[in-house]
Amino acid sequence: MTIHVAKSAGASMQQLSQARCHAGKGIEGDRYFLGRGKFSSFPDAADLTLMASETLSMVQDVHGEIIGEGEHRRNLTTAGVPLQELVGQDFLIGSVLVSGIRLNKPCRYLQMLLKKPVIDLLGDDCGLHCKILRDGTINSGDSIVPRW
Repeated sequence: MTIHVAKSAGASMQQLSQARCHAGKGIEGDRYFLGRGKFSSFPDAADLTLMASETLSMVQDVHGEIIGEGEHRRNLTTAGVPLQELVGQDFLIGSVLVSGIRLNKPCRYLQMLLKKPVIDLLGDDCGLHCKILRDGTINSGDSIVPRW
């Protein structure tokens, strides 16, 4: 798993080895934690977002287009975790208790930032929006542990 944050809407994503997370706020230093995200004013803005590395591999294999880790603008890039199964579930990432809220779809804003046809490339698979339920720390390489 890799961790990425951006300081403001549209800013480049920066990779972290560790992230301190806060319930109802997000990752320290991230645009949504700071209230500077493009969708910060939306009532369902995510505290934390996940993207499956398998989706990125599929885009490259099927469409020949590379969307790099962090480039997709989600906070965590996961591997070996079916994100759709985490919707409506609580799970741990490191010491952080998280709840999977909804699957995300690519939007025109992401397409504009990347200058790639992500709406067509990703279809309905643009990651998972989550709420942080309990403060804690996530380290690069931590596993996702479902609580069911």
